[in-house]
Amino acid sequence: MPYNPDISENEILQLHPETLTKLMKSYSFIIDNPPKGRERSYQLAKQMIPVLISWAQEHCSPQYYSTLAKTIGHETPRIGFQLGIVANIINQLNKESGEKVPYLNALVISKSSKRPSDGLGDVIKEYYLLSEEKKFAYAYKINQ
Repeated sequence: MPYNPDISENEILQLHPETLTKLMKSYSFIIDNPPKGRERSYQLAKQMIPVLISWAQEHCSPQYYSTLAKTIGHETPRIGFQLGIVANIINQLNKESGEKVPYLNALVISKSSKRPSDGLGDVIKEYYLLSEEKKFAYAYKINQ
């Protein structure tokens, strides 16, 4: 998904949990066959998706990485790799289904910086190019 400063939470809210559940069932091969040695990370990513959608729909974002980790029963707030898997799953769902499934990664922020980590640039390439001020603005806008 290219960087879009005009992205709104409405895009996220249009994705109902039932829609994602249906897509996940139809395209379960995307997440149900993780690479060898990555099974736990894929399981955590699979648990994150409904939590992130719920937070978006309930206007409970932004949330901290540590809150997401605790919600899914992960012992450390270091969940960037798993959020990367979530983005990869969404990319694959978009490609396979033709649906426009929005990215959810920007709904989670760092306690220290109060914005998504620079790892969001792995999902939205142009994020790396943004100034600190624009990163804050991007996170603020998507989390309204």
